[in-house]
Amino acid sequence: MSGLLGKAASYVFSSGLNSAIPFLLMPIFTRYLSPDDMGHVAMFTSAMNLFGIAIGLYLPGSTSVRYFKKEGIALPAYMGTGLVLILCSAALVSLLAAAFAPVLQRYTGLSLGWLLLGVLSATWQVVIQLQLKLMQMRGLALRYAFIQNLYTLAIMAASVWLVVALSMGWPGRVYGHLGATIGVAIVLLGLMLARGTVRLGWNREYAKDILAFGLPLIPHGIGSVAVVLISRAVLNTMAGMHDVGLYSVAAQLAMVISLVATAVNQAYSPWLYRRLASPTDALRRKLVQATYLYFVVALAGAGLVTVASPWFVSFYLGERYAGASEFLMWLAFGAAFTGMYYMVTNYLFYHRKTGRLAGLTLALGAFSVLSSILFIRINGAVGAAQAVCLSNFLLFICTWAMAARVERLPWFSFWRRTVVTNRRS
Repeated sequence: MSGLLGKAASYVFSSGLNSAIPFLLMPIFTRYLSPDDMGHVAMFTSAMNLFGIAIGLYLPGSTSVRYFKKEGIALPAYMGTGLVLILCSAALVSLLAAAFAPVLQRYTGLSLGWLLLGVLSATWQVVIQLQLKLMQMRGLALRYAFIQNLYTLAIMAASVWLVVALSMGWPGRVYGHLGATIGVAIVLLGLMLARGTVRLGWNREYAKDILAFGLPLIPHGIGSVAVVLISRAVLNTMAGMHDVGLYSVAAQLAMVISLVATAVNQAYSPWLYRRLASPTDALRRKLVQATYLYFVVALAGAGLVTVASPWFVSFYLGERYAGASEFLMWLAFGAAFTGMYYMVTNYLFYHRKTGRLAGLTLALGAFSVLSSILFIRINGAVGAAQAVCLSNFLLFICTWAMAARVERLPWFSFWRRTVVTNRRS
């Protein structure tokens, strides 16, 4: 048990450090890049993430399943076939990007060349993700942390050099990401090939297995990523790239709340699942009390960010980004609602009632895009952040209602010492 807790702590620390590195370097980039520049970087990153879902075919996920359920499968050949499939999917995505380049450029401000660089970066990222997944499956937490943070440091170092030393502007930020990704991926792929971890080739049955696992997951994965890209594209079209840049840096600052919420949930969910196996009335009351306390802390944290944002944004990011504080208030509360959603969605995961959750997520994704258009027309650029806040609030409320049906807790009578009959439907 102590070993398991140690590995879990390593992963949480690694993820926190990995997220902290870009945050700590934000003041450097905002001094050398304008909000318009940051808007282009945000658009490129969103497009790259979208391409990555389609290109990756969830190969790391299918590999993790086959790692423990080999059933006669040669894992090196399986991963080698997967990498060949990745090349095929990258070619297909490139053709689609070229076909829709005029439309994509109109809404994202990215030419075909930048879109293809996004495809290239997303393709090589799969190699890194595959190596990280292998480390995770083997329980090599320290190596996982080393590779993950080395990759992030390489991106940041290359980007700072190109943006600051060579004054390349926002393209330097993109080239830094691309160069570091390709460099790290080539080294990792070379090591995997040399050690026999991966054996490039083609096996039709392995390809079918990978596609059977990955293809059904692509629409769900694309959904949440596409909402981010579409929302930023809407903001760019209706307000301009300058406001996309302000929005993106505000979103990065609000991410601090999300990171804390994720870390809390990573520690809380295993504890919760163990106790839900044999709940008592006293435990149910404590769960509700703890959840409400968490809600108060999350909202108070968002309120604190809101109060401090005008001063902090100007101090931390520079006067050019003072306008980001207007977005930050709404995004901070949106992040708080996401953290509150984590606390109630655990009950749906525990009882394997995730089907409705997928439908809800898809519906609210569409609602987020439509409300962005409406709110931007009414309130200007800040409407995009307001739409995110409202969508996250509705996700939390609807998920809470669904969770209350599968795990009956005394949400409105936790102060009473009455017996609550648990109902799971």
